[in-house]
Formats: sequence, C-alpha cells, structure tokens
Amino acid sequence: MKDRIETIKKIVGEIFERDGRAAPVALMFMPQGSNPELSVMPTGELMGNKDLLARVLSVVRQKFETVVFVTESWMVKLDGKTPESQLDKMPAPSKHPDRTEAVTLVVYEGDNIKMLMAEIKRPDAAKPFLAPWEEIGGKDGERVGGRLAERLPTQN
Repeated sequence: MKDRIETIKKIVGEIFERDGRAAPVALMFMPQGSNPELSVMPTGELMGNKDLLARVLSVVRQKFETVVFVTESWMVKLDGKTPESQLDKMPAPSKHPDRTEAVTLVVYEGDNIKMLMAEIKRPDAAKPFLAPWEEIGGKDGERVGGRLAERLPTQN
C-alpha cells in the first residue's frame, strides 16, 4: 500500500502543478500482474450526491485490490480544543468560516483505509501549489471517519 500511495501522491502532485486542479477520479488497482493492472473511473458527476458516491465506492472497493479516490475538497484543521461532543454540531467544512481547500486521497485496500490531504495554497501572484501531504485519521488507533471512509451496505 505504501508504494502505491507514494506513487499516487507524486502523480496527483504533478497533475495539480500542471493543471492547477485535481479532477475527481477513482483509481482501481487489480492484483499485481493482472491485465490491466489499473482502471480509472471519473467520478465528477457523482460529486453532487456524496451519499451515492460513497455507495458506489463501497461496491467498487469490494471488487479491486486497491481503490484510491482523488478529489479536491474543503477541510477544517481542528486545534484539538474542540470537545468530541461538539464535532457533530460543527458546520460542514464547505460552510465553516475557517475552511481551506485541499486535494484528498482516500485509499482503500482490503479493510485498511487511509486518508491523506495536501492543502492547496493559492498565492496572489503565483500559480497554486500543494503543501506537503499529511495523513489524517487512522493514526495510533484513531478511526478514519466520514462518508467515504465508512463500510456502507451494498444493497438497500
């Protein structure tokens, strides 16, 4: 998983540097030696319905060895002082006054889920660029959360 993550971070960073954006896409890897080893599924049309997108990814990730969902997103960096009981009462990151833009990778490999974010920096007189990648959640027993990190049922 680590080698694939490093490769994908590099590729996404190069695309962002070239285009100034990262289009939403799911990268689906078959086991090593398969032909083809990689499939790509554009997910832009699903971005308007995150619940449906989460269900699609839940099904897709059962069929591939590794699935990496790439998207731009809003994020809020918490200062660690917000009580856990208040987290559900916070506005969505897209509506939070202290939000920032990021490119997000959600990596699914078996039961392992990793989330990484690189904050998008948009200086006034220069091209946008990505800050260094940070792994979020899932460290030291911490649960990775959110719609795209949950194991959702594949049927209603």
